[in-house]
Amino acid sequence: MTGPDWSADLHDAIIAGRRLRYLDRGTGVGAPLLLIHGLGGCWQWWAQCVAPLSAGRRVIAVDLPGFGASDPLRPPAEMATHAATLVKLLDALGVPQVVVCAHSMGGLVAMRLAVTHRERVGGVVLVCAGGIHLDPVRLKLVMLGFRAFHAAFAQPRVARAFALRPRLRRRLFASAIADPAALDPALTSELVFGLALAPGFLAALGAGIRVANEIEPEEVTVPVLLVWGDRDPILPVASARELEARLPNAHLAVIGGAGHAPMLERPDRLAALVGEFVSGLDPRPPVANRSRRQRSFT
Repeated sequence: MTGPDWSADLHDAIIAGRRLRYLDRGTGVGAPLLLIHGLGGCWQWWAQCVAPLSAGRRVIAVDLPGFGASDPLRPPAEMATHAATLVKLLDALGVPQVVVCAHSMGGLVAMRLAVTHRERVGGVVLVCAGGIHLDPVRLKLVMLGFRAFHAAFAQPRVARAFALRPRLRRRLFASAIADPAALDPALTSELVFGLALAPGFLAALGAGIRVANEIEPEEVTVPVLLVWGDRDPILPVASARELEARLPNAHLAVIGGAGHAPMLERPDRLAALVGEFVSGLDPRPPVANRSRRQRSFT
């Protein structure tokens, strides 16, 4: 992939005997930002947001187990196990608390973290994320669609064809992206290979389906920012409004002209929204007593 050289920021941690790949970049006084990708993704889905977000804050972007360069979990690879793996990574890095930013299926992991490890999560950003109850018919259709997709892209020749041909890539991303022609060609080419080389895809799909109707948004009590593309064909804005209504402390921001992946379509706008949200969660310095300050100048 052309663009920034991330090699100095990429690391491997051994968690429960398995390799977990993560990117660790930036410093700052606020809580670090933990970026979680969606089904079939990898940390590179956030690549265009990392630089602006890490300008004044530590950013940790992970390859979930079974995706990118991370080893898969033993079956069943439940969302709770993904969440526990991330907590162990934070322990290894000496990070007591984070703000979690998660996309699509990663939202299920983020909400599990916020419920089962409340002390480790200071806030959550859900980007076109799961969490709304789906009826059995829709759940079955989603599963069949993703299984068919994985079966096709598990074929190396298919994945290579889509990765190397811009027209095929645009057709592939058109199912989720409002304007595929506007995407970075080198980045999307790499992301296609990531989709194909994800041994944890089917296990995560099954876990996501199992937990989809078990998540109770009302239990997520930390501040939540929902960021949605107004042209998301997979989870429309109506789903975001339903999720906002069920979360006790949530605010919805809609990005115009974006589909299901604002981090690829409108990275600058997404980074600005996330940056503003996490800055608002940072502890404020004590305010000096105004009357004393006034006396000192008289």
